[in-house]
Amino acid sequence: AIISELLPYSRTFGDYFVIRNRIISGLSLGTLVIEAGERSGSLLTARHAVEQERDVFCIPPHDLFSTRFNGVVPLLRENAVPVYNFTDILNEYSMYFSNEKYIKDYISEVEKTQHEPKKPRPPRKHREEDTHGEEVSQTPRNKLTEELLSSLEPREAAVLRLLAEAPAKIDELIEKSGLEYDELSEILTSLEISGYISREPTGVYVIV
Repeated sequence: AIISELLPYSRTFGDYFVIRNRIISGLSLGTLVIEAGERSGSLLTARHAVEQERDVFCIPPHDLFSTRFNGVVPLLRENAVPVYNFTDILNEYSMYFSNEKYIKDYISEVEKTQHEPKKPRPPRKHREEDTHGEEVSQTPRNKLTEELLSSLEPREAAVLRLLAEAPAKIDELIEKSGLEYDELSEILTSLEISGYISREPTGVYVIV
């Protein structure tokens, strides 16, 4: 089904995105704002959600001095729900679903896993002996070939190298790579769509 205020074959104009987003926010239980400038489409969508008496969620900005988050701070001041983990959103809506207990148990398990101390990994073996006692080369899991890396955009290859060293969350990758959040998020999305990486329920990115 298609829901629109426009007639078929209407031309595209910038103002139409505001109309479209008003429909999206109205159909949704809540709107999550990740990044919003002082004058941005994300902020307009959040305002629509408020007018429609929908919930508004915000990820607290990691850089309070960046103009890219000027619209997020006022929303938090106006009682938008801060989101530090996807379970914050699940908690808000678990009561609406028949499998409420399953959702709460799932949230509890995820939160318990996040607070458990990480067990040290055993060292990888790069070589092993065959049945005749001779050493044969063994490619370690998640090893990236230079041929593969050279086929990628340099920033994508750099992020893959970091994940080859150890799985990481996006904030850890920001610190290690020096990339901005929006730039890194775009790279991770591209790599995930291409099938090179996946995102675990805990928010950790790993090489597939």
